Amino acid sequence: MDRHLPLIQKPLTDLRRHTPETFQEAREQRVAFLVTDRGQPAGVILDPESWDLLNRRLDLLEQIALGMEDVAEGRMIPQEAVKESFKKWR
Repeated sequence: MDRHLPLIQKPLTDLRRHTPETFQEAREQRVAFLVTDRGQPAGVILDPESWDLLNRRLDLLEQIALGMEDVAEGRMIPQEAVKESFKKWR
């Protein structure tokens, strides 16, 4: 699986004329469309699977950031204490 979706710029006027074809291409070809309005970014069109994957990756990055913040603030439990607490669950 490719890590990055191809990004195709599409003017809003083209999108208005070819909306069904644009969404079909996004779904079938797994490409993203950067919709522009007067040359400026106005929105993005993604297929549902790519949107889900993007959100799962974002969730993971947020969890990593929270963990790194905990480490920086000293909110950690020594490994031996974790091992001991797991022994209680056996």
